[in-house]
Amino acid sequence: MAATMISVPKNMVLRYTMDVFKNYGLSDEDAKYAADCLVQTTMWGIDSHGIIRLLIYSQRLGNGALKASPNIRVIKEFGAVALMDGDGCLGYIGAREATKKAVSLARQFGIASVQMKNSNHFGAAGLYAREAAEEGMIALIMSNTPINMAAPGSKGPVLGNHPIAFAAPMFDGNKPMVFDTCMSEVAGGKLLVAKEKGEKIPFGWAVDKDGNPTDDPAAGLAGAFLPLAGHKGYCFALMEEVLTGVLAQGAFLNTIGHLFKEPTKTSYVCHHMLLINPLAVAEKADWMRDMQELRCQIKGTSMRDANAQLIFPGEIEEGVAAKREKEGIPMTETLFASLNEVGKPFGLAMSL
Repeated sequence: MAATMISVPKNMVLRYTMDVFKNYGLSDEDAKYAADCLVQTTMWGIDSHGIIRLLIYSQRLGNGALKASPNIRVIKEFGAVALMDGDGCLGYIGAREATKKAVSLARQFGIASVQMKNSNHFGAAGLYAREAAEEGMIALIMSNTPINMAAPGSKGPVLGNHPIAFAAPMFDGNKPMVFDTCMSEVAGGKLLVAKEKGEKIPFGWAVDKDGNPTDDPAAGLAGAFLPLAGHKGYCFALMEEVLTGVLAQGAFLNTIGHLFKEPTKTSYVCHHMLLINPLAVAEKADWMRDMQELRCQIKGTSMRDANAQLIFPGEIEEGVAAKREKEGIPMTETLFASLNEVGKPFGLAMSL
């Protein structure tokens, strides 16, 4: 049976989320940043990585799997390359610091590669790609994840469905070009959302614990996600494993703690922020002209449906955000109640 949907004002969710984080010991600055990330992701329509994640983050902050006041630091630096230690941080905070460091290095050297080890789940990779693009940088953002994805023909999970995001600035007042994806057919959070709504999932998204195709999101979560484009997604995921966990000399494959299956364990996730300063090789006016031309050619593509227009990466999210700004954030009554349970020990609650 389909769940009952309600609409909740953005500012109510943002204030509540910030207060929850502060009550778990985050500084005002960190609580605001983490809350902004969760709510902004939801505003973009990426509900799988949005406010629903407050449920597991609060549990992990409460049991010590996440540190509210970590000692995030640079432990090695050579030219445009740096390695940072997240010290068991909430992933949003570690990724923010790694992105800031990468922007600084890219301004100095024209390129930057910043790895972070000993972090945790950092939400949507597109958050940090956008931040870097808004600072004028081309960005490629990567992270490894716990083993949750099958390889072609495998019975169970072999490696993580690592996220990857790309962004490029426009310099003309328009939002940057951004896309955010992962190496499985869909992000695992989509199965969480389907489970919470009582919906089936399409065959081809996941297999159960015995390797059989399934349309049950719970069985898929207990089994394994399927790789994007078969062996191609599998190989790209291996590439990301090398560029994150192996390169950072951190956790990879089965040494990464699972967000849900091991809620009391720090995940020790690794991130990689790879940035290029386009103005190191191009004049700003030339870059802006060429990006505008790129966008115009894409938007001018002939479509089978005369009323349709090809999407430029990032437009869908901005459109959803504008709609939710007016109408509020859609969520199930069950999720709303679950979110209020998180704040109950602190006397916090949202009320419609």
